[in-house]
Formats: sequence, C-alpha cells, structure tokens
Amino acid sequence: MAQYYVLAQDGNRYGPADIPTLQQWINENRILPTTMLEDASTGQQLPASALSDLRFPTTMPQPPMSSQPTMGASPQMPGTGPIYGRGSQVTYQPSGITPFNNTSGMRADVPPEIEALKWNWGAFGCGCIWLLFHGLVLAGIGLVFVQGILGAVLGAVLGNVGVWIGALVGIGISIWLGLNGHKLAWRYNQYASIDDYFRREQIWTILGIIGFAFSLVEVIFSILFRLNMRG
Repeated sequence: MAQYYVLAQDGNRYGPADIPTLQQWINENRILPTTMLEDASTGQQLPASALSDLRFPTTMPQPPMSSQPTMGASPQMPGTGPIYGRGSQVTYQPSGITPFNNTSGMRADVPPEIEALKWNWGAFGCGCIWLLFHGLVLAGIGLVFVQGILGAVLGAVLGNVGVWIGALVGIGISIWLGLNGHKLAWRYNQYASIDDYFRREQIWTILGIIGFAFSLVEVIFSILFRLNMRG
C-alpha cells in the first residue's frame, strides 16, 4: 500500500502514513486539500487533493482562534489542530505523526533521496581529505598510505611496474569512494537535514571536480616527463 509524507510549511515532513491514516487526519481537520504530500517510494510531491483515494468535506472547518499559535510559539508543540501544508498560513504538528528521523552520523540506513545518488565527486576527487572531513579519519590516513607510501615502496622494489600498480590501486579506491561516497557521508557525518546534506555535498562536488582536474594534469605531465627522459 502506498505511503506518503506530510510536508509542513516549516520544512519538516511527517509520516509516512497510508491512505486510511491520511483520511483519518482529513476527517480530524489536520490535512487540507492544499497540504503537500510526498510519495515515500518515489519522492514525487503532490497536493493532497490530487489523490483520488482521499475525500475532503465540502466545507472545511476552521480551527478555533484559541488554537492558533502565537508569535514565538514552538512549531514542535503537540496539538490536535490541523496541519497546514505549504501555501497556508500556520503549521501544526498533529499527535501521532513522527517527524523526519535524522539518522546521519549513526551508521544507520540512508534516506532514499540519498540512496538514489549514484556518484560523489567529492569522495572521488578529494579522496583522503574528503574522508577526514566526513568522520572517516582512519580510512583517510589509510588512503594516504596506499596512494603515497605504497606506490613509492612498490616503485623502489619493482621499478616502473610497481609505480603503475600503486597508481592503479589508488584509482580503484577513488572509484569505489565515488560510487559509495553518498552512503558513507550520511552514515559517518552529521547533517541538520537532507537539505543541509545537499548544500554541503554540493561544495564538495565542486572541490572534487577541481581535485580530479589537477590530478589528471599531474598524470599527463608525469607521462610526458618520463617519455622525455627516455628520449
């Protein structure tokens, strides 16, 4: 059965809830036709009135004046008043609806919005620096060893073959980080919300692309230098 989050005007989302539960909240005047919902499985957002399975009364009752929050009232205060979604004037938190559970930094499950992301440029291009700033200190130190010391040791033992082996190992690790970076970031670093995650990782995306460009230039110059030395 499909489930939906209720999107509140304050940016929080509540649920998920199935159709019978949403209908109950409509009957209790907690959800209006303009209240925005989000499909828990697809992330699609739509007004509550767009769901054909929901039935709204012809005349929506108005909340009593005494139940309306005053300036400075906490939006987290539980109450039995209606939820007003985006496009309305006030927001209530109904009893029985659970706010979005922020599991960042808890080594827990990753939200579907982040699970759907396939590539993390920050993790790929910044490597050990990205790891250090995302709570993976030991992994960052280990990557420094693999990409630096290991390559030098193999180069001293095996010559150019060892250097290439070390480089390929480092590239393989970087690709793995790029593919799994979003999951690692959410599980090992803390964020105020999913929006906060996207804002911060967008900065790392820019830094990662710049880091990758510099690494590519470095590799090209290294190859040209070796070819010139042979000539």
